[in-house]
Amino acid sequence: TGIRDGTLNLILRSRFEKEISRSAPDLKKEFAEELERLKKDKKSLQGKLNNMTGRFAEFQLFTEFRARKRFCLSEYFGGVTDNTELNITESRMRFKFHLPDGKESEIDVAAESDCGRMILAEVKKTADKTGLPGVRIFHEKTERFAECFPEKKILPVFLSAGGFTPDALTFCEEKGIGTAESIAFFQAV
Repeated sequence: TGIRDGTLNLILRSRFEKEISRSAPDLKKEFAEELERLKKDKKSLQGKLNNMTGRFAEFQLFTEFRARKRFCLSEYFGGVTDNTELNITESRMRFKFHLPDGKESEIDVAAESDCGRMILAEVKKTADKTGLPGVRIFHEKTERFAECFPEKKILPVFLSAGGFTPDALTFCEEKGIGTAESIAFFQAV
């Protein structure tokens, strides 16, 4: 208990300097070690915060799809070629499916319409722009999903809060992947 900010340590060292000088501690070394420990703690906490922020963004999109029910995907995402009104009957987060080779894959948010269309959404909530590798991985997942569920018409979309690099945006346009940097959330009608 008592003072935890180091003040007591400084007071005691000031009053008992002679006694302490026999076992003179290296204050610079102690300070550097404490600073390094605090940097590690900050990095760990920042990682946890980023993870939770990303999950919350997924949850927001999932909730919007679930609550809104009838809408055109172009209201949320640019570059969408299919403007058919969707009537969402089911919406899922962290949708897992098995590939033909037995491996498991996951889609952040999946929403199914009564017309057989299925929205597959990737959500990235980072300050960095999403680059071509991340978009390609998502495209491969959607292609594999389409192979597993050929009866579904797939509508791939990508939400990246940090934006997209120019090559990633071009790739999305070429492959018909809708893009957004934010979602304007609406009230259910």
